[in-house]
Amino acid sequence: MRFKTDLKNIRTFSKLIAALSSLEKIAWVRLDDDTVRFTVIPDVGSQVWAYVLSP
Repeated sequence: MRFKTDLKNIRTFSKLIAALSSLEKIAWVRLDDDTVRFTVIPDVGSQVWAYVLSP
């Protein structure tokens, strides 16, 4: 699958990815037209999710 994107705030995106990667190394990414959703399900603990909306 290919898609084209443009990051407006790379620093915030990097912080989000760093926070999610500290929980687990595998995440589900769901791409919609105006939303990117991240879901992390660690072996131990609670499911964590985040989403980013395009302006």
